[in-house]
Amino acid sequence: MEKRPFFETGHFRSPEEVARLFKIPENPNLIPNIVVFVSPARSGSTALLAVMAGHPGVDKAYFQPWKFGLRHGGETIVDPVGPNDKGVVFMKETLGPIDEAEIFDPINILMKAGVPINKIGGVIFGLRNPVNAIASLDHYVPGGQNLEYYARMQRYIIDLYAKHRQLMGNKAVPFVFDLLEEGEFNVLKRVLDRVGLGETFQESHLIFDPRALGVDNEWNLIIPSSEGVKVRWGEALNPTYFHEAVYPTLRQGRFRYVGGTHKKPNISLEREKEILSLCGDDYYNFLDLAKGDLGF
Repeated sequence: MEKRPFFETGHFRSPEEVARLFKIPENPNLIPNIVVFVSPARSGSTALLAVMAGHPGVDKAYFQPWKFGLRHGGETIVDPVGPNDKGVVFMKETLGPIDEAEIFDPINILMKAGVPINKIGGVIFGLRNPVNAIASLDHYVPGGQNLEYYARMQRYIIDLYAKHRQLMGNKAVPFVFDLLEEGEFNVLKRVLDRVGLGETFQESHLIFDPRALGVDNEWNLIIPSSEGVKVRWGEALNPTYFHEAVYPTLRQGRFRYVGGTHKKPNISLEREKEILSLCGDDYYNFLDLAKGDLGF
């Protein structure tokens, strides 16, 4: 039996089916503002989710709720805003890495689910240096990441950003993981300012909070029902998935920029050249766009 790297069932639901799996409050006034981060797989999104779990202005943080529905038929319940809530939730999603069904527009699905555009507090569109991202994906994808697929996925993120920038203005934010070389806090502060979460963001929030994440002090036990847990882990409740795809990030203990990858295999010069031939122009153009947009 072929190994499925992210524990897909092999059956993918349509965007309309996924939208129905989001349970949104019927009263629009009780829908929280939803901040979304979307990127290709292995682009630093789990580390950002861990930061958002500890952010005092975020009530809940959701791990890949679209894929939870797409791959597993799992429901995502968005709780009504309570009297003691800040009224903001964070959702991180990744595209890919194998099937065409895993390339989709999460904002369109949210709107189909009944979320008004004014309740989308901002969308961060992320990329990572494709050589490093593919080096990481090669560890998970049997036979290695298909490069043409990755190039399409990267291009889709760029086009998605352009589309939603037209609709949302400055609340659509271009972000490149490698910008973090400029300083993790400084870069994230600028990004979060754009989605309304920068004012209360402090450098101490770069340190992961085990309680908010629902893990023990060794980072390797999910405790999803304990008081104070802010993350809704979705498909990562699968223990093997969590150990292979989430634990290596959490055990770092804080958000940090790593130029390569902790499991980077040897990529031949020929493969690196092919990656840059297919993905390099789009990546570097988006990097320049993000630098200009964020003021670097």
